[in-house]
Amino acid sequence: MNNVLPGILTQVQHTIDRNDSMRFILLFALFFLLMPAAHAMPDGIVFTFAGDCTLGTDENFGYEGTLPAVVDAHHGDLSYVFRSVAPIFNADDLTVVNLEGTLTDRGIRQSKTFAFRGPPSYARMLSLSGIEAVNLANNHTYDYGQEGFDETLAALGRENILYFGDQHILRTTIKGTPVGLAGYLGFYADFDTKWRLAADISALKSEGRIVVVSFHWGVEGSYFPDGDQLELAHYAIDQGADVVIGHHPHVLQGIEFYKGHPIAYSLGNFAFGGNANPYDKRTMLLQVKFSPGAKPAIAVRVIPARLSSVEYSNDYQPTLLQDNEKAWFFQWFSTISPDVFTSDDWVKVTAD
Repeated sequence: MNNVLPGILTQVQHTIDRNDSMRFILLFALFFLLMPAAHAMPDGIVFTFAGDCTLGTDENFGYEGTLPAVVDAHHGDLSYVFRSVAPIFNADDLTVVNLEGTLTDRGIRQSKTFAFRGPPSYARMLSLSGIEAVNLANNHTYDYGQEGFDETLAALGRENILYFGDQHILRTTIKGTPVGLAGYLGFYADFDTKWRLAADISALKSEGRIVVVSFHWGVEGSYFPDGDQLELAHYAIDQGADVVIGHHPHVLQGIEFYKGHPIAYSLGNFAFGGNANPYDKRTMLLQVKFSPGAKPAIAVRVIPARLSSVEYSNDYQPTLLQDNEKAWFFQWFSTISPDVFTSDDWVKVTAD
């Protein structure tokens, strides 16, 4: 509270009429006049990004040990999966994950090795946990054809979950600041991908937006980005993107600061119903903060996690690492990341 407030209130009490109702009204008004405005100077816009979320399973896996089986074992509680990380998601301004699969009871399973789906009701897992947006630019978006894709969009819409990717660009406003999110399949740094990328970024920047670009790219199981990833990531920043987020390898890859902008090459798996016991359960939350100004300052934060609350199997509940596990994570992550993180504190991104 303002330090001058007690003295002013004392003066008011001695000078105004003793009528109780009038004194209450004047004191009430003076209190709010001197209180600092709660949203007058926001600290920044905070995004939280997480990796592949497959909220379902492949029907060829059977039932036992799958994500739906575990949810059913918890009495169908749709808050179960993201319960441990929901406080972080609810405290930021926008949480974004890669939705690796469909939410549908319809459509025909496509002829492929893995095809993922969960019931449309599972979209509520996202809204219950504070996840506001999903990327749909990935190789499992059409696992159940156009019909499955359309029902997925309808399920997301019922829970007010925003989406982008697959020709959809998300335009939104956060704390008065325009923001744009775009997603692409980026397995090849070819002319068509670059042309579309440049056109989309140019349009979003002309609207004065912070631009987030998400790529589905890279080699599964590789801890290091390939040449196409490097080329597309740098190209996106050169065209005006403010942050680049990657998915698909199913393991973590490093973070690079390029020309004052963060590139996270792979956020790995997160709530991943595609594997009952992944060999590498390390994952993380990446937070990016844009501070207000003519040229927003950018800071990032890495929050280590495991995609399961237990080590010996996947119970489909991403859990934050603590104490020694957190220290070991950062020691390991420094071996794969061009820019080294030693804790989950905010790190300011500076231009070259």
